[in-house]
Amino acid sequence: MFPEILSQSIIKLLVNTFDPDKKGTAIEIGVGTDNFYSIKYKEAGLECLAVDPIAYKPFLKIAKERNIHFEEACIYDTEGEITLYSNEYSDLSSINSDWWGVNEKNQKKVKSILLKTLLIKYNIDKITFLKADTEGSEYEIIKQLTELDQSKLPYIIEFEYGGGAFKQSGTAGWDKKFFGKVIALIQTLQDLNYAQGLIIDSNDIMPVFFDLKTIKDPNELFKPTYEYGNFLVFKNPINNVAEFESLLLKTQAFELKKLLDNLYTENAALGVKVLKAQYLSRIINKVRKMLKSLNR
Repeated sequence: MFPEILSQSIIKLLVNTFDPDKKGTAIEIGVGTDNFYSIKYKEAGLECLAVDPIAYKPFLKIAKERNIHFEEACIYDTEGEITLYSNEYSDLSSINSDWWGVNEKNQKKVKSILLKTLLIKYNIDKITFLKADTEGSEYEIIKQLTELDQSKLPYIIEFEYGGGAFKQSGTAGWDKKFFGKVIALIQTLQDLNYAQGLIIDSNDIMPVFFDLKTIKDPNELFKPTYEYGNFLVFKNPINNVAEFESLLLKTQAFELKKLLDNLYTENAALGVKVLKAQYLSRIINKVRKMLKSLNR
């Protein structure tokens, strides 16, 4: 929940930093049914393309209203048909039948295309933002950037990691197979000469900046207590990291306070629903501690 809130809250700041003239396109691969990044990209002044193998009708309505292009496809390293596995109780879906939370019984065939096919179709020559949230296949998407000219690489790349457990468990999104692909993805970004990075984890109060070029073991970027989050990298270095961090922390404090107020309101409205009230109370206490730590 919180990594998405914070990541979306800094989109405009990142766009103004790396593409102040708004000449590039933002590509959101893996739209889902919530947290529509495309809306924020559009609000930041960018042309926007959203991609998902499942056309979610409420999003299609929003996309049409805001002139956001939509491609119903799976971006992968093969073209043709591919099997998508899902969960009948949630919007979770993946091309990996062994991804946590999906069920092999719930499957369907979807269209699969290469990243370069997508770029050619929409005549995209300059990418400001490339975001991938595809439940375990982010590496297969981002490795295709090695086929592009350096001048056409995205200014900012963001992908989701982990999920379903804590890193120290070595299960779910941290399983050796999937976390190994995260490490390979980061090494690919190093080979492409990306300069800096930022981690926003659901279980850590402090977003972490790092110099990507000096990282020898990407595994060390992820604490044992990490759960899931967003990993961002920047093609060019931010000139004043301290100023950017300050703005980021102020944004985080504002979003935490807003979240806390909403939790209080929801908790107060529950009445006799004791179990949910207790659950929300625990979340409230956690957020209060995070906000207190942030304001020290």
